[in-house]
Amino acid sequence: MEFATSSDATLSSVLYFTLSFFFASAVSLLFCFFMRIKRQRKEIRSAKVEQQWREFCFQALMVQEPEKLPPMDQRDLYDLVEMWLQTFDRIRGADAAKGLIRLGQWLDFENRLLPWLKSNSLDEKLLAIMALGLLKERRALDDIRERIDDPYPLISLAAMKAFMEIEPEQGLPELLKRINTPGWPIGRVRQLISAAPRTLQTHYITLAAETLSEEQLPKLFELIYALAPSEASDAAKLALRRFPDSAPLLLVIIKHTTDPLFIPLVRASCKNTLPAVRHESLNALGRLGDLHDKAQLIHTLNSDTWLNQQAAAHSLMSILNEPTAAQAIMSVLTTESARLHWSELLFHKGWLALEIESTWVCSDTTPRVQVAYDG
Repeated sequence: MEFATSSDATLSSVLYFTLSFFFASAVSLLFCFFMRIKRQRKEIRSAKVEQQWREFCFQALMVQEPEKLPPMDQRDLYDLVEMWLQTFDRIRGADAAKGLIRLGQWLDFENRLLPWLKSNSLDEKLLAIMALGLLKERRALDDIRERIDDPYPLISLAAMKAFMEIEPEQGLPELLKRINTPGWPIGRVRQLISAAPRTLQTHYITLAAETLSEEQLPKLFELIYALAPSEASDAAKLALRRFPDSAPLLLVIIKHTTDPLFIPLVRASCKNTLPAVRHESLNALGRLGDLHDKAQLIHTLNSDTWLNQQAAAHSLMSILNEPTAAQAIMSVLTTESARLHWSELLFHKGWLALEIESTWVCSDTTPRVQVAYDG
């Protein structure tokens, strides 16, 4: 009897578990079915919105005032704003942009989207920030300013762009303070800076060189040399006065400068203890140096790391750039690697003398070296 009672209890437990499993499965299937139906209805509605409003977006690009606009359902706001923003991305020219802005104003986007800045939906919040920035809606400025430091990079970068569009004079210094923000591509940051008026760029870039931290300055100068290389030298002097021994800062400035005033810095940095700094300095001598740098380059070609020997060889060839003088360098090279680097450059120039060529090819007969240096 005890065995029968125990078996009945076990069977009942299995039965209840099985029924619960089937019930949960049925509920999950119904949920997926209804979600699919909801999604299909949303897609159908979005397609109708696009079909209805796309022509008005394109009309706004070409005419001062489009035909009478149909009434807009608040439920269609998300799809309509998304389409409006996509049209903005596709157009070029200030006049076309003004037409789309007028359309947004006619549809009262400003008042409709302001509540979305506090929405719990990330998509609605992002859409509102982007649209209100393009509309230059000043009532949104405080909320947008708060989002600049949002932990989600897509929101913070969109807020920074909107801030720059509404109030560039306040936005540019805030942008420069945040150029090291994780998740912000340097290309997008460069676009935002370049969109600001040139007078603001000059003023705030100089101010940033005097105030930003040592960690931020290298990225700042990457941006300066890309956007305004003619203004980089003065800013670089200010930054180097504050951090003369900062290796990352030296690397960026020496890598990009074409200003002869930096030749003393370049020459001094050829003796830096960091191989990367020496490498960029040796490359810079090829752009800025002259025959006075010949001895330094030969010394480096004989004694530095492989990559730095290669950089020294290229810069020395740029300075000499004459067959007889270039061939004469072979006699002062004391290491095998230095001779290999220099012979390779002579070969590519077509200046490799017969006796040098014979020595170069036969100096190492392993297949790897022959392929690397004899092509």
